[in-house]
Amino acid sequence: MYKLSNGVVFPDVGIGTFELTTRLTVEDAEDLLVEFLLHRSEYLSLIDTAPVYGTEELIGRAVNRAIKNGTPRKNILLETKVPNGAQGYENTLKAFEESLNNLGVDYIDVLLIHWPIPRFHEND
Repeated sequence: MYKLSNGVVFPDVGIGTFELTTRLTVEDAEDLLVEFLLHRSEYLSLIDTAPVYGTEELIGRAVNRAIKNGTPRKNILLETKVPNGAQGYENTLKAFEESLNNLGVDYIDVLLIHWPIPRFHEND
């Protein structure tokens, strides 16, 4: 675990969900995440997603199932990203709201810029 300068504790290991459903069905991926969160219910667990991964909704369902079965929400750190095409103040707010709705949670712990350089502008 890492303690950030603002006092927030951040886990040193997390679960990435890119290509989560390439080898698992959506249902199996959701069940796997629920079991992970229940098994680690006493520890802080990071789950990383992004709209482009197509996993926000299944992660939201898994998180809410785990919470209903005893995992405290404070022990789940949800991280998602602002898509490349949603950069800028208003677009970022809209992307945040969409991710919040997709995840079906009251808050997102970490919001990152997925790709901080717009495509085709790498040399600007």
